[in-house]
Amino acid sequence: MNQIIVRNLDDEIMQRLKQIAWQEGRPPEEMARNLLVDAVLARTTRRMVRELETHG
Repeated sequence: MNQIIVRNLDDEIMQRLKQIAWQEGRPPEEMARNLLVDAVLARTTRRMVRELETHG
């Protein structure tokens, strides 16, 4: 397993992350991991779609 440390994360963002995690009954670490995975996959998907549109 790989790890990263996110420094200088705004307190407001951390509070929102904790709130969302609490609402879904998950630990904040799991929520952050899932959000990061979703963001990377979405970006990759958008890039692939643009390439298909450009190159047919």
